[in-house]
Amino acid sequence: MIVMIMNYHLICLLQVCIARTAAEQRVKSLKELSWTKANALLSTAYGQKALHSVDTGAMYVMQLLDHYLPPVGPQPEPTGEIVLATADPALHTVQTVGRLSAVAARRVWANLAYKINELRSSGIEFDVRRYIAALLAALHLANVTNQQHQKEKEEEGKGTQNIAEPAPATSAPPASQPSAPSTATIVKTTPEGKSDISEKSKQ
Repeated sequence: MIVMIMNYHLICLLQVCIARTAAEQRVKSLKELSWTKANALLSTAYGQKALHSVDTGAMYVMQLLDHYLPPVGPQPEPTGEIVLATADPALHTVQTVGRLSAVAARRVWANLAYKINELRSSGIEFDVRRYIAALLAALHLANVTNQQHQKEKEEEGKGTQNIAEPAPATSAPPASQPSAPSTATIVKTTPEGKSDISEKSKQ
């Protein structure tokens, strides 16, 4: 009985391992297929334009970082070389964006730490938590103000649209205007009508 239970557990374990291996192989094949499709798209004319835009944008961003966030202290050298766009366009794009984001993050934190040390050396205490809380509060206030401004603009636009529409004209005649006389009244006022009335009264 114990042997049968052990065999059953071994069979279940083997099935789980086989299913896991098949799932990993499927994920790997899907990744390879997606990577191949990405390279095929980036090899087209539009893909080459997009790659050129990524490289140009990365160069401009690096210039802006050097101007506004210059390197402070020793900076770690970038590890590894970026693959050429002609060899693997998708990998070239991923490496370019990844290196740019890593450099930007290092510059931001290095400059922030340098400013904090400057303030502390000047005798000014600087609380990073309060600074971040105040920054988040300012961003939230700016977002709320922007939403309120857009809402007021929409209301103003609706008001001007209602004013521009003309009021519907009323077709009913005014109360002071006399109504047209009836046919019987017109007949009575004529000479023939008066003679007929006098004859009827004599009879």
